[in-house]
Amino acid sequence: MTLQGHEAGLRVWLDRHDPGRIGLRRGIRAAIALPVALFITLNMLGDVTAASFAGFGTIGLLMTADYAGSARQRTVDYLVTGVICSGLIMLGLVASGNVVTAALTTFVVALVTSLAGMLRGNIAGGAPAAILPFIVAVCIGLQGTTITDALVAWWVAVIVCTVVALVVFPRRREHIARGLLADVIDRSADMAQATWLQPLDPARVRSLAASLDDVLDQLRGVHAGKPFRPTGVTREDRALSLLIDHAWGMREVVRDPELQERPTEGTGPAAAAARSLAQAIVDTQRASAAALRHASSVPSVETLTGARNAYREAVVTETVARANGGVPAGRLAEDAAYRHLISMASVIVEQSTQLVREANGDRVEKVQGAISVPQRSIGTFLRSQLSLDSGWLRNALRTAIGLSVAMLIVSVTDIQKGFWVLFGVIAVLRFDSFTTKRNAWQALLGTVFGVIVATIIISLAGNNLTLMWILLPITVFIAGWSAVVLNYPVAQASFSGFILIMVAITRWPPDLLMGGIRIVDIALGSAIALVVALVLWPQGALGALHQAMSQSVRVAWGYAATVARSYASPINPQQAHDTLSQARRAILVGAEAYDVALMQRGPGMPRFAGWLALTGDSYLLVNVGQAMAPFSSEQLPAGWSPSLRALVQERVADGDAYWDDIADHIAIGDVASWHPSPHGASWSSLSEVPTTHDEALGFVITIWLLDWFDRIDGIRAGAREPDAATAASS
Repeated sequence: MTLQGHEAGLRVWLDRHDPGRIGLRRGIRAAIALPVALFITLNMLGDVTAASFAGFGTIGLLMTADYAGSARQRTVDYLVTGVICSGLIMLGLVASGNVVTAALTTFVVALVTSLAGMLRGNIAGGAPAAILPFIVAVCIGLQGTTITDALVAWWVAVIVCTVVALVVFPRRREHIARGLLADVIDRSADMAQATWLQPLDPARVRSLAASLDDVLDQLRGVHAGKPFRPTGVTREDRALSLLIDHAWGMREVVRDPELQERPTEGTGPAAAAARSLAQAIVDTQRASAAALRHASSVPSVETLTGARNAYREAVVTETVARANGGVPAGRLAEDAAYRHLISMASVIVEQSTQLVREANGDRVEKVQGAISVPQRSIGTFLRSQLSLDSGWLRNALRTAIGLSVAMLIVSVTDIQKGFWVLFGVIAVLRFDSFTTKRNAWQALLGTVFGVIVATIIISLAGNNLTLMWILLPITVFIAGWSAVVLNYPVAQASFSGFILIMVAITRWPPDLLMGGIRIVDIALGSAIALVVALVLWPQGALGALHQAMSQSVRVAWGYAATVARSYASPINPQQAHDTLSQARRAILVGAEAYDVALMQRGPGMPRFAGWLALTGDSYLLVNVGQAMAPFSSEQLPAGWSPSLRALVQERVADGDAYWDDIADHIAIGDVASWHPSPHGASWSSLSEVPTTHDEALGFVITIWLLDWFDRIDGIRAGAREPDAATAASS
């Protein structure tokens, strides 16, 4: 094979195992920074114990944390991490003087840093960097070093790592999700244009739909279950997260497989208004996609909102005219439902455009007649996760208990290099007992192998300290790179080898028994992690997934049903508000349970594409309720017609049974083989026709509300096929 062939093969291999070159970047950065930080600390302080803060600080800052953004933002992130960890180092050193204080402090710090993961983004990326220097501090204590030396060594690491991160393979924020969202919106605009504004070409529309599905799959791949995606710290992040939820619901809601709903055809006022609305939909989506790609662009919903209101008015006017012309109520309802899809699309496009504005740092545009915009406050998110229903809190408690128990054992037994025991707990403990068991024996196997190889190398080096300094960046690179690219045992072997090389340099001449101490410490840490995993929520996220998702769809429908009931009879506004709050919380708990389950993986992970769709269903039901609620705030849209009120009540009762049935099956895990039978509204039961404008408005709005429900039910009925990608991940 030629040199070019080898290069091509290597590139293909790297694309498969290290697609973003994350491992390569981390390995090279750490290989440069760690020897520099260690050399400066040893020569500046002469304190070999304090040098541990430089070494492990560099590991935390460059091997586990990976801040993104502009040069200024990354500098701020590293310096803020430095300040926070300075406080944690001082706390750890002071707390180490008492066994109980050390254990309790470890519990609190571990709990907080673990919970930080649920905020994702740079906060989740920086949390591991915060816990490592604290562990070193609380295990070493003031009897091993001074606060001044520890902080100097730590800040040497911070400064060196910041410079290296800014210069070597700088990671500017990769707007992968933003770019894919822009593609989703653009392809949706293509579909709207081909469906409503161009001569009908079913093959082209279906091709565009397939292209949209492909982009949505890519978006799912970079977002679902990803710990470092932006989620909720800033208003912009929350808007972006909501926009992604919106995108997953968008494709299904506007699906028209038979291409039978073309209200833009014809010559009447309603058809003309539909064409204007379709054009506004396309134009607004183009502007939104451009704004996602170029944040300086600001999309507007004013034209779209005006076009939708004009379209609704045209449909209402036409309904009155046809009713007075003798058209029966059932036919009027059927025609109103036929004209609904394009209005639905405009609602979704308007909300997504408002979210694009927020994601770019702008405010929601105030336009008369605009639809309410989905909101997700940081307070709502945190409250939803600070309960034992949350996989995040469960995992944080397990981590905190595991590390505090390890701290107690280390303090009581005076184990050498006690922080290795705690590092072993972190390395092995996972969301569930199965993965933890697998990690335990693999970590021990890798540690033994790495210790053997490193001990042989150190023995052969003799008194050649220069050779050890030469080997240090090589072993650092292998450890940083293999942690991302290779399997877990190899990564543990590489890390153990690098650690022994670093210890040998800091405590020259080396103690060849240090490898045996590391094996014992890692074995003890693995044992502690295994016991914690077996005792506390051994199923991990899967233990809460079914119940969380079941509650999510049940409460979401409860809110939508409350809004529907308000169309037929008065309700207590506080009841609707309380139900909405409960639904928002339940949706967040369910969505995060699914996300944590994706991170957990392993046996038992549901092989079912609809799990992600279920979170979309819940979100969509609440979103529909919020969009339609204002129409019943001043009057009952169906109040003038006994048969329309009866239809609403019947449809809500059917929905209660339908969604309760879905929730019951989800709760017991029976979701892959079960096919629900949706109920559709029966327009033939309607008898009264609207003869005035107000009656026709109430009639059309009520029909559109029921049509929303019918379409969402139809989506759920078709979402029961296994997902190969999800199955493969398990």
